[in-house]
Amino acid sequence: MQNENNNPAGREQSTSILLDAPIKLVWEAFTKPEYIKNWWGPNGFTNTIEKM
Repeated sequence: MQNENNNPAGREQSTSILLDAPIKLVWEAFTKPEYIKNWWGPNGFTNTIEKM
């Protein structure tokens, strides 16, 4: 039996942003590790992306 505290229902997060950039550039920023590692997280945060 699943514990009610582990039920993911209602735990959805949604974020939207309007970017003044070409669609191709935005797509690359979200899908290529060499780009996403530079902006994902607060200043001073580092990411090690092994697989995307």
